[in-house]
Amino acid sequence: MAIDRSQLTAMALGGLVALAGVAWLVTRPSDQASDVGSPESTQFAGPAAVAVEPSNLEFGELVPGKPSSRTVTVRNVTDREVRLSAALPSCGCTTVDWPRGPIPAGGTAEATVTMTAGDSQGERLVKSVAFLVQGASPTVIAVQGTVGMFVTCEPRMLEGPPEREASPAEGVVRLEAADGVPFRVIRVQPAIAAALPEGAAAEHSVAIDWLRWRALDRPDYVEITTDHPKAPTFTVTLRRSVRAPEPP
Repeated sequence: MAIDRSQLTAMALGGLVALAGVAWLVTRPSDQASDVGSPESTQFAGPAAVAVEPSNLEFGELVPGKPSSRTVTVRNVTDREVRLSAALPSCGCTTVDWPRGPIPAGGTAEATVTMTAGDSQGERLVKSVAFLVQGASPTVIAVQGTVGMFVTCEPRMLEGPPEREASPAEGVVRLEAADGVPFRVIRVQPAIAAALPEGAAAEHSVAIDWLRWRALDRPDYVEITTDHPKAPTFTVTLRRSVRAPEPP
């Protein structure tokens, strides 16, 4: 699959984050305990000791909040036994279970890369993972996936009414199943909804009661939880009004 310029930029930034972590590992004080060895033994003294396949790991469609895992092969490309000292992802949405044992010359081992998408549906995630071997340059692979669009939520930000407005109109958040699967709204937290929509449907409107919002000290966000299997939770930002009150 072709990678456009914006994706390449994101991959480059992700790689810089991962390599910043690498730099921290090789320059931190030697009195800090670690399984990556002393700074002297971790310096980049030569070319990469391992190749990781595939070098562009595509996860395809991701479901918000649900981990998805893929396996990569770590190949020792040297004529000596090597051992990985770390595997550093470029962000918190990615984790790596990497082999701790030795990899013989020309041999292979497997690592498991896991991505867990947030609730921003339709987002393209472009990350990276750096595999480290002491004394060698890091091997960096691209890790990508797209968060599927299952339920739309609009708007994602509501502005509260002016403080002097005694009986404000309700704010409305609309949810619609992009995949056509009926769902229920099962919880609104904090409890500032005028009422929960009843029954399962492909569309719902959740009315925000601004008087309840004020009574709870004006929380900055509200979480709307559904029973849709692929879009369980939505976060809507609640902003205090910057508008002047309407004249009487």
